[in-house]
Amino acid sequence: MINLKYELSNIGISKKFDNINKKDIIEFELNGNYLYTINNEDIEKKQKSIAKILSEKIELNLSSIAYKKNLSYYDFLLPHKDNYNFIRLDVKSFFYSLKEKYIRNTFGNYFKNTDNEKDLEFEDKTKTIDSFINLTMIDIPTSSKNKRYHNKKILPIGFSTSPIISNIVFRPLDIQIQKLCKENNISYTRYADDMLFSSPKNIDKYISQDSFIEDIQRILLQFDLRLNKKKTIRKKHTLSLNGYIICNGEIRLSNKKTDIIKKIIHFHKNNMKPEDILYRLFNYDLPEECNYIGSDKDKLYDDQYLNKLTGYRSFLISIIKFDKNYNIFDNKISTNDKYQKLVLELEEIINSI
Repeated sequence: MINLKYELSNIGISKKFDNINKKDIIEFELNGNYLYTINNEDIEKKQKSIAKILSEKIELNLSSIAYKKNLSYYDFLLPHKDNYNFIRLDVKSFFYSLKEKYIRNTFGNYFKNTDNEKDLEFEDKTKTIDSFINLTMIDIPTSSKNKRYHNKKILPIGFSTSPIISNIVFRPLDIQIQKLCKENNISYTRYADDMLFSSPKNIDKYISQDSFIEDIQRILLQFDLRLNKKKTIRKKHTLSLNGYIICNGEIRLSNKKTDIIKKIIHFHKNNMKPEDILYRLFNYDLPEECNYIGSDKDKLYDDQYLNKLTGYRSFLISIIKFDKNYNIFDNKISTNDKYQKLVLELEEIINSI
């Protein structure tokens, strides 16, 4: 078993690591969620090292897809490609709901001696697991805008260690859910807080009942986790999820995704300025700090426009490559040709800028 005291010592933590100081954290809000980044190069380096160690040395359940090397959202959808009955469930406030006691219990064995009876300590007699908790979790002060979690310790969204820790803590629940699903011929994958279940057309009795969702909720409650019922999706035949479609043995992009790309191309061909395209399609305008005297606004808009173009190009190429390996397009020729055509048109615009 991995010895995390040894791993902490290797990255320079050989005595008590105190709570991360408020001044070393940047809090910001995005789409109603509070995210956190480290404003201390040394702490950030230590967190990245720990994340790498955990990713390489602690096994995860196969149903867990997010944050794994060489896996993508397509891998999350792939096991469901040929099914007919679909349920998507969402774990409410995923990172923040993973309480300290469950993180401590999960990692406790990695901070014990060989007979698994005594907690490992540093030379200053402090428990090594306490330093691990202090390095990876933060206390939310009353001065924070994140009012719901005042005076609580959370696993922060934005820390490099949080994704892998969440997957490791969730592993025993993944195993139980996977076992339940296997017994009922149901496919299961999880992408962070996003849980997807599906079954063939003729196997719908259990998955279509409320008791199935209740059984999943009972498993989650072992760690005080709850489902966000507002985000539950039940579908038959066709599932649309986060811009992707599963239907008739095919995974493809939704029309909403491709329509944006087509609109960019159409507006560009009609000589619309990047500034106007960004505002019309994405409601984007330059931040106020860019409006100082002497700034080249046209260049700044061109840069943001180019970022959008290259991002959509990479997005299309990724699904084309995934199809090459896993045959996710049912109508291969027309779907592949459509995406290839969009890639070529985006490349033409990119090269013209």
